[in-house]
Amino acid sequence: MKDQLEAAAKRVYEVLNCRGVVRIDFIYDTGLQQPFMLEVNTVPGQSDASVIPQQVRAKGWALKDFYTAVVNEALR
Repeated sequence: MKDQLEAAAKRVYEVLNCRGVVRIDFIYDTGLQQPFMLEVNTVPGQSDASVIPQQVRAKGWALKDFYTAVVNEALR
């Protein structure tokens, strides 16, 4: 399921020409074993309790380094 969701999120990001940090929400139909996109949040929360900072920390990254990389990418 993880691989399917990651692939689906990457595809949505590309098709909708997203840039920077977005949150793409899905539901997963266990009967069909397929994800379905619900929405793209172009301004996801950034508080400690929000999903993006939690994901960054779960990857073992520092928030400062993550956001520095995001800004540098946007400036290219």
